Amino acid sequence: MNVHCLFVVFVGLLTQRCTALFGGELVQAAVPEEKFLVISAPKLSKVVYYILTPPARFARPLISRDLKTPRGVAVDNDRLNLFVCDPAAGRIYWYKLIVTAIGGGRLETDKRQKIAVNNVEARWVSVDTKGNLFYTNERDNLIQWKSFAEFASGNQMARTLYDGKAIQAVSSPGGIAADGFNLFWTNKAVGTEYGSVVKALEEPPEADVSASVQPIADNALKVYGVCAAGPNIFYTEGNKVYGVKKVGGAVGVVSDTMKQPRGCTFDGDGTVYIADQTGNAVYSMPANLESVHPEPLDKVLDFADSFGLALVVAELNSAQPINGFGCSILVAILAIAMYF
Repeated sequence: MNVHCLFVVFVGLLTQRCTALFGGELVQAAVPEEKFLVISAPKLSKVVYYILTPPARFARPLISRDLKTPRGVAVDNDRLNLFVCDPAAGRIYWYKLIVTAIGGGRLETDKRQKIAVNNVEARWVSVDTKGNLFYTNERDNLIQWKSFAEFASGNQMARTLYDGKAIQAVSSPGGIAADGFNLFWTNKAVGTEYGSVVKALEEPPEADVSASVQPIADNALKVYGVCAAGPNIFYTEGNKVYGVKKVGGAVGVVSDTMKQPRGCTFDGDGTVYIADQTGNAVYSMPANLESVHPEPLDKVLDFADSFGLALVVAELNSAQPINGFGCSILVAILAIAMYF
């Protein structure tokens, strides 16, 4: 048997071994998870992002044009949709997010600004697990929503869930959070009487709607941001962050060390992030509190005019599929290299 025959046999065995190992199926390496914090800055007319894992040194631009006063932001992580309230434009915009492994992880949009809701002065927005959009209309005293199917198909009309004309617990609503079953919103007018934080069903009953709306805190007159974190609700007022259970009960001060806390968001794990607008920074604190009590804050980054916050949690998939055909290509390259 000459050298050429031995070489052919070697290539055949190597191809067979590769295919046997991978069985013609896709081979997936361990996929790292990346977390990004999205931050809006109304006075700067832009939205930026900050890499949380591992922590970056500074925030990076995400949307730097075609926005007037971006405030509330929300992210649908299952579909990688970003929503941005722009009350000066009278719209809620949405963008498709793209996550790449370049440089250890990069977040960008598809550069297409689409309108989810038109002709609405919304400052705060949330999205549930089904991709449905919920937002507050402070000027018209409404809690409104838009289904994923509607805005994705280009339907930009607003739809109302709860109307302040019929329900006193809608009183110049501010921040809003959705957990897939309930809504939680804050009130910026007479919160001590009508509810500082209010809980209601995402899908109101057909009859006696007001009976399904329940204030769970009434300690503050004017409240801004709110976020749901497991069994807890956190909300901002003045220079304070308060906490209360989703079922209501005792209200406690979690922090009073910031200048003007506004938006907050939960990372789905154990951390809440809070934007300090005039303090020009973003802070973090533990989310899994068994009882509401003061907690020290950790500064995450300095960023001017931080207002709205949202978390992006995505997998960085840089692995390539290997199947029978892929094995043949791989072996051919190795064989050529060895032959020469």
